[in-house]
Amino acid sequence: FNFKGMRIEARLKKAFNVIILIASIGSIAGILALMIVVANFESAMENYALPQGDIALFMNEYAECRSNTRGIIGYEDQDLIDQLVEKHTDRVKNTRERYKVIHETIVTKEGEDAYKKIGTALEAYLAKEAEIIEIGATTDQEQCRIAQDMAINDLTPLYEELDRATLALMNINIEKEHQMESHCAII
Repeated sequence: FNFKGMRIEARLKKAFNVIILIASIGSIAGILALMIVVANFESAMENYALPQGDIALFMNEYAECRSNTRGIIGYEDQDLIDQLVEKHTDRVKNTRERYKVIHETIVTKEGEDAYKKIGTALEAYLAKEAEIIEIGATTDQEQCRIAQDMAINDLTPLYEELDRATLALMNINIEKEHQMESHCAII
């Protein structure tokens, strides 16, 4: 930028044009960086942070299934048992629906693998739970005791496996969200 030999008016015009050009380039770079950060933040929220709520709702549903099962095999009033069997049926339906909702937000191979493990664990858990309910949805104390033993010895490990598989997906989402946050911080 050579200003020598220029009249003051020309120098001022040229200087202002240079300043405007530099400011424009800086503004465009800033806007592009901001757009990238917003896109990454939006992606992190949609794909990793917000799905945590869906996963938590899924966990709540299968925990409620477990709670209903405990009541079914523990209560001594057939009317209460029948009510809980009906509630349990609804909870199983809700659990399966919540499981499907989780899949809509999975965007990574690790997430897909974790989702499949959850599905396998869920089906094993629900099958054993149905078997236990079939035996223990009665006021016959001997049948209830058999169902309770099965719940402790057979169902609890399946519940814990389902919980571990679900927590693994949550941890994958947390890790990916942190990676996206780090990426945004660099920009």
